[in-house]
Amino acid sequence: MAIKNLTHNDLIFLAALQKFQYLDKEIVYKFYYRNLKPGTIKNRIEFLLSKHYIQRFLIGKKGAPDYRVIYAIHENGFYVLQPVDSKERFDIESAMHLKSSYMHYVNTAKILLAYNELPGTDIYVEKGEAHHFFGKEKEYNDVIRPDGGILIKKQVCLFLEYENEQKRRSLANKLERYNKYAVFNKIVEHPVIEASQFELLFVFNTKRKMDSFMDDLQKYPVKGYRIRGGVLADVLNNPVDGQIFRTYNGGMKDV
Repeated sequence: MAIKNLTHNDLIFLAALQKFQYLDKEIVYKFYYRNLKPGTIKNRIEFLLSKHYIQRFLIGKKGAPDYRVIYAIHENGFYVLQPVDSKERFDIESAMHLKSSYMHYVNTAKILLAYNELPGTDIYVEKGEAHHFFGKEKEYNDVIRPDGGILIKKQVCLFLEYENEQKRRSLANKLERYNKYAVFNKIVEHPVIEASQFELLFVFNTKRKMDSFMDDLQKYPVKGYRIRGGVLADVLNNPVDGQIFRTYNGGMKDV
């Protein structure tokens, strides 16, 4: 599809929607049109809506504490980003319905973008059924599925697990797979981004949930990597502040 009347900011915004699936108004204004006046941004958004490049979901009543404006890619925006020879098709029926888990996508984007502002940091996002197989056979126990990754100075990858309140059995299974991945990762490079070591970053909406998770974590063996636990608001405010995290290094003392 030909690109017509789209600015550089518009294209970056469309690519972000393709990557993250859902973004809220705060993210769009802060990261994708940051050098423009609010009125100009509003005009660009209205243009993209009118031409079916993007779609907008209004959640709650305007002025209420729970009111949210959520954006997603629309049909024309999808095809603008596709290679000329692409056979991929836009699922308009599915796209017209906002997923119940939309805030998971929005907050995952906020976390990754907060880290992406830091020097020497790159991010990637897990899409749909994306995963990392690490065994000879592609089996359930040989796969990890984080929400995304944060590559720090091309050396350490933080695998992001956002608001993942695991039952004990599923948490044990998740950590067992990360333990196996830690051993495998010493032999081959990460299949998506090259990193010599990794850590897990679990982010929760409240301190109570984070503390409960980190306390429960002490019962499980962790081999070859560190786990950080943080609260969403703290991570978004200053992700490099070591004081906001609780850490767990297997048998090492939690700090």
